[in-house]
Amino acid sequence: MYRSREWIFERIRRDRRLDPMVSQRTPAQRYRVSCKTVVKTLHHPAPPVRKPPLGYLDLDTKGAKLLFQIFNEPRLCAAIADRITFRCTFSQTGTESYRLQATEAEHHTAR
Repeated sequence: MYRSREWIFERIRRDRRLDPMVSQRTPAQRYRVSCKTVVKTLHHPAPPVRKPPLGYLDLDTKGAKLLFQIFNEPRLCAAIADRITFRCTFSQTGTESYRLQATEAEHHTAR
């Protein structure tokens, strides 16, 4: 059964009010949370705000236009790609890539 973080925080605080001598381990085991969560619960009135998931970029229209202005500069794009791919491991998926074929064709015609 799903229980919200707010519900769990309120229950842990209620248990502490009813029995001030209860250990941190007891509510942690009862509500299946870590002892760190119990400590946060007792020190903060509300659950901490969760971080947004990684890889998510929230842009408005103005921010998107600025971002695409940046990607029109080849030197800056190369620097960004260099930083993104630094110490990365690439794996072949076994599928044909149009972009890879186009890039290889450009390299062969440039020679």
